[in-house]
Amino acid sequence: MINRNIFLIVLFISILGLVFSVNESVIAKELNLPQLARTSVESYLQGKTFNIKEIELINSYRGKIVGVFVTIIDEENKSRGCWGNLYPQTGLKESIVSSAIGAIKKDYRFKPPALAELPGLKFQVSLVSDVIPVSSVREFNPLKDGMMVQSGGKTGILLPGEAIDAHYQMVQCKLKANIQPDEPYNLFKLVTRVYKD
Repeated sequence: MINRNIFLIVLFISILGLVFSVNESVIAKELNLPQLARTSVESYLQGKTFNIKEIELINSYRGKIVGVFVTIIDEENKSRGCWGNLYPQTGLKESIVSSAIGAIKKDYRFKPPALAELPGLKFQVSLVSDVIPVSSVREFNPLKDGMMVQSGGKTGILLPGEAIDAHYQMVQCKLKANIQPDEPYNLFKLVTRVYKD
C-alpha cells in the first residue's frame, strides 16, 4: 500500500513537472515586439540561434507597415544603438531581428553592449505606417512624429521622442545624413507607433 502511494505521488509530481515545462516552452515562444528585439540581441551575443518560425508575436501592430526600427536605450535614457529600414523587404519578425542585431553591429556611433549589460537596457520597436511630405517643421510634434530629411541620395531619420523640439529634430536629421546647411532638402513626417519594454 505504501509503495503504491509513493508510486502515485512520484507519478503526480512527474506529470506536474511535464505540464509546467510545456507551459514554459509555450510562453517562451510568445513574445511582444521589444521582447523579440531583446531575444535577438541576447541570442546574437551568446552566439546562439533560434527558429523565428516558432516565435508567435503578441500584441503586435496589425495595420500597414512601411518601416521597422529598433532602438536600444540605456539606464540614463540615452540611445545605445538604433537601426532599421524604412522599406524592409522581409516580414515583421525578420525585420525586427535584423534591425535589433543591426543596432549593436552597424550603428557606428556606439560601442556594442556586452551580454552582462542587457538587463539594464531597454528595447524599443518603432513601426512606421506612413511617410508624408510636409512643407515646414511647424507641422511636427517631435514627441509623436518621426522626421525624415532628404537631399539627393542622402537621408537622415529621427524617431519620435529622440528630440523635444522640431527644429532640433531637423538639425539632427541633417547632421546624421551629412546634409550641408546650404543644400536644398525635403521634409517628411513619419507616422510612427512606438512599442517599449
